[in-house]
Amino acid sequence: MKTINKLAFSSIFFLAACSGGNDIESLKQQLDTKKASVTTIQQEIKLIEAEIKKLDPTFGVNTAAVLVSAKTIQPEVFEHKITVRGNVESRKNIIVSSETEGRILKINALEGTKVKKGDVIIEVDADKLKDQIDEVKTSLSLATDIYAKRAALWEKNIGTEVEFLEAKNKKETLEKQLKSLKTQLSYAYVKAPFTGTIDYVEVNVGEHVGKSNPLFRIVSSDDMRVTTEVSEKYFGSIIAKDKAELEFMSIGKTLASKVKAVSTVINENTRTFTIDSNIPSSVLRDVRPNMMVKATFTDFVNEDAFVVPSDAVMKDNKGTYVYIVVTEKGRQFSSKNYVTVGSEYNNSTWIEKGLKQGDQVVTAGQFKLVEGNLIQVAK
Repeated sequence: MKTINKLAFSSIFFLAACSGGNDIESLKQQLDTKKASVTTIQQEIKLIEAEIKKLDPTFGVNTAAVLVSAKTIQPEVFEHKITVRGNVESRKNIIVSSETEGRILKINALEGTKVKKGDVIIEVDADKLKDQIDEVKTSLSLATDIYAKRAALWEKNIGTEVEFLEAKNKKETLEKQLKSLKTQLSYAYVKAPFTGTIDYVEVNVGEHVGKSNPLFRIVSSDDMRVTTEVSEKYFGSIIAKDKAELEFMSIGKTLASKVKAVSTVINENTRTFTIDSNIPSSVLRDVRPNMMVKATFTDFVNEDAFVVPSDAVMKDNKGTYVYIVVTEKGRQFSSKNYVTVGSEYNNSTWIEKGLKQGDQVVTAGQFKLVEGNLIQVAK
């Protein structure tokens, strides 16, 4: 206790003596001088430490080696892909509607029936049309005879021109009327517009239909494709004949394909563009319109890329970096190497700048490292 009291008294006496009593400004000046001295000394210490580290890389770091894994950089193929969902669509997928009025007499094909182009699928009652056709045929036969006689007389300058023209006009009018009625009669026999499969039938026998009434849907597998909507940011990076991978989830098959067509217009509402892909022939029998498909497109390929696992790439306030292995005096150390990232896909990152062939990039254990750590690369 006596010693402490003596020290405390001495300190107070010293401060009082230095201050000249109550000279606070003098004390502040002394404090600033000491602080400046400390700053200078700290800077000198850092310079000396840096010089020592040049001569001895282990100085100031943990001398226990950190076990890491590393990848030797060599050129390799890097592909960037995008995956979107799409649907199977058929360009021959239509609803056939009635072009006449009447009662359904007969339905020749039901759901799932395969039909050929021109097959009659539905027959509509056309008795009234048939009666009208018979009447017009009778009238046309008479008009034809009258016209023939008037023409013969007109050649002999017998009769008037008006009588001849009236006979001719009546005959031609009835011919046009007969042609029109026959066309209407053909509408009573609703045919398949192309070879395909009846998807569903909308009407029943005995039901009355009018013009434009939906009758049945027919679908063909001849022109099916996978249609997808892709974000506009990829516009221009995917073109026709590019590689595509199609996963038909409902049938459990994934197959290689190619892009068939790429739209040239961006949808103003969705900000997407359309990509159509071919469906491999091996699954055409199994797929159906509106099936969901997962489509993967390759939008970028670099044949000679420097690629590292994405986990090896880290960031600090100076930028993006990887740790590389450097060897000095037979020992291996970690070294921060700042890089420029080109692209990333599926946990692989293409390093556009900052690496060279033969560099060893730390791929495991990097989170334990700081600059200059002694390391041991696992074999």
